Amino acid sequence: MFMPLFIGMAADILFAHREKLAYNMTITHEEEFQMNIHIEDQAAQWYQEEMLLNKGDFVRFFARYGGCSTVQQGFSLGVSNEKPHDAGVQTEKNGITYFIEEKDLWYFDNHDLFVTFNEKAQEPEFKYNNE
Repeated sequence: MFMPLFIGMAADILFAHREKLAYNMTITHEEEFQMNIHIEDQAAQWYQEEMLLNKGDFVRFFARYGGCSTVQQGFSLGVSNEKPHDAGVQTEKNGITYFIEEKDLWYFDNHDLFVTFNEKAQEPEFKYNNE
């Protein structure tokens, strides 16, 4: 007769503990990702021209499934023109805001994102550095 009450109390304690762990994991997650975005002038100019960007526009870098990268096997970096919902990191260049959503920070594994310009390919390329 007392067993359902005990089980209910145990479940409440477990749920409260799980919520506390989730909260702590969120705090830890935010502290783990101290990164920056660096955009070379030529790369910024390329984005402005190719994506028809104007001052006040946004460029999002995001993790996408497939492809290859030096930081996450089986994933690659995507680029889109959209407003941020929950930017984890951002930088501005020539009035354009470049950002990464909080939910995509895991992809960078504590590496800064360097967007350089490849003269031979005539397009931006991504480099990652954690120093």
